[in-house]
Amino acid sequence: MRYRFILATLPLFGPACDGDDADACSGHGTLRTWSDGTVCECDPGFTADPQNPATCVPTAALCKGGAIDFDVDGDGTNESWFEPTALECEMYERVNRTRASHDNEGTPECHHPLAYDVEWSAHARNHSRQMADRGALFHADYPAGQNCAYGCGPACEIEMYMNGSGEDHCPPLSHHCNIMRCSFTRLGTAYWTPEEGTWNTQNFL
Repeated sequence: MRYRFILATLPLFGPACDGDDADACSGHGTLRTWSDGTVCECDPGFTADPQNPATCVPTAALCKGGAIDFDVDGDGTNESWFEPTALECEMYERVNRTRASHDNEGTPECHHPLAYDVEWSAHARNHSRQMADRGALFHADYPAGQNCAYGCGPACEIEMYMNGSGEDHCPPLSHHCNIMRCSFTRLGTAYWTPEEGTWNTQNFL
């Protein structure tokens, strides 16, 4: 199995220190205190609430279907509804958990959770489908930043995005920086999963 990834965008700012509160986070995580705010590192199945980052809520309460007007599958007809898969919601959850827990490593980064964006998730699934059809990673149709990967699932891809070659210390134009960037507030993410492997797109805005 081959593992590959590419990205598009610019870097960020933000700071950090770390602390815990076992009674916080609705009993479903650990409270982390950074210089840019306090946020929950939530347990699997939960994510920090973008409206109240010191609270963990079920991931399914935020990563859910919604109305769209976009041709997701490329058949020439716009779909009116997009429903995320369990794999896609897991990736959304892992991005927020990474933002909550990741140390700055000497580079300013921000930790507030990202809201789930259903429209840009639909665009992400379409882009993942196009990459699978071409058999190649490329960037297109993204709002502000985009990460793309092929070859494994959410846990493996987060590891590549954050700790792959050249990703340490959030260098400019890195996947790492897209995930931790302070100016981003929303994430649309989706997969296309033909038999030969998973294709992932993350759209940041």
